[in-house]
Amino acid sequence: MGMELVRGTSEYTPEEQEEREELLLKLIEVFKLYGYKPLETPILQRLETLTAKYGGGEEIVKEIFKLKDLGGRDLGLRFDLTVPLARFISTRPNLRMPFKRYEYGKVFRNGPVKTGRLREFIQCDVDIVGSSSLLAEVELLILADEFFKSIGLDVEILLNDIRLLKSIVKSIGIKDEEQITSIILTIDKLEKIGREGVLKELVEKGLEKSEAEKLLELCSKAVEELESELDEEGRNALNDLKRIKELCPGNIKITPSLARGLSYYTGPIFEIYTVDKRYRNAISAGGRYDNMIGMYSDKKEVIPAVGISFGIDSIIAALKILGIKKEKERRGVFIKPITGFEEKAIETARAIRSKGIPCSIDLSNKSLKAALRYADSENYRYVIIIGKEEARSGLLTIKDLEKGVEEKKKIEEFLDLQ
Repeated sequence: MGMELVRGTSEYTPEEQEEREELLLKLIEVFKLYGYKPLETPILQRLETLTAKYGGGEEIVKEIFKLKDLGGRDLGLRFDLTVPLARFISTRPNLRMPFKRYEYGKVFRNGPVKTGRLREFIQCDVDIVGSSSLLAEVELLILADEFFKSIGLDVEILLNDIRLLKSIVKSIGIKDEEQITSIILTIDKLEKIGREGVLKELVEKGLEKSEAEKLLELCSKAVEELESELDEEGRNALNDLKRIKELCPGNIKITPSLARGLSYYTGPIFEIYTVDKRYRNAISAGGRYDNMIGMYSDKKEVIPAVGISFGIDSIIAALKILGIKKEKERRGVFIKPITGFEEKAIETARAIRSKGIPCSIDLSNKSLKAALRYADSENYRYVIIIGKEEARSGLLTIKDLEKGVEEKKKIEEFLDLQ
């Protein structure tokens, strides 16, 4: 038992980790293309930072991994990258705005484990701080849509606004803000526990069954039919959603029941799913959180912000389940020195690496046949054999494992062709 992994964690083989790193590098490339800059925040945070009422809300607080340091201080592992960002911004009043950052790293949630949902996982976020323009939401959605297209995923963006959802709840006569937030968190469970489960929980929270049914009926109405039920704030929110949809070329569906599980959102929110429903979990999500960052500062000012998170593990799981797999490209050079010619192998490897080409020397004294099998299984493109004849003639024996051909070339000729 002691050798088993902790439930909700995972380990990755070199092949799996290469796939994850490749995906992460593609995301970073897109982020930089849009002008985002890197940031890194600590995994360990003060518990009071993570549990603050303007942080993740009561649902996520239950899932915080808590611990104490040697001084008895209460600490926690970060559950997302947004709360640490808010703390970072609030302590640096002179940052130029808008501030556009990306960050990736491990986050931790002590919640239920299911396919695509671990307790320790990588998140990758981009956020825009200091802009209240809808163009910020539009940029993030276009960025996400372009990235998913580039890796072969056809996606659907579900879009809503917390103000719209609050307006719907108010329309059935609920006025208390805490009760409204609590009801919204229950509506967010529609996908997880179904309509009957949500109805039951809403009644447990004090709604009459008729009120709960009316609420779910409103949440399922078409956007065109909903407007007459809304107050001014709700209508403004609906107009914003329509404008975002107009400006985004992606497959966007305005979804009044979408709530998201975090209570810090103040405006538009979104979740991204694959169109192919064989994979059911969200692969990306985010929204606007204009009140959170300012609440971490002494001035308690409003600092507008919007962000989106990409679940690396969820995206990898979706690609696998949907059978979208890119053929792994052969690359790099494997050098097999015959005993006594190691010095020449080291010199050759140095020349190859100086050109930025991955290169490895056989470290195991394998037979030539075994070395070729190893290089093939490790997906090297070339095997270079260095022995007495190669040292005498200055010509390397080069096997191209992709084309299945063997040639003799000087190292300079080989490098010129790369």
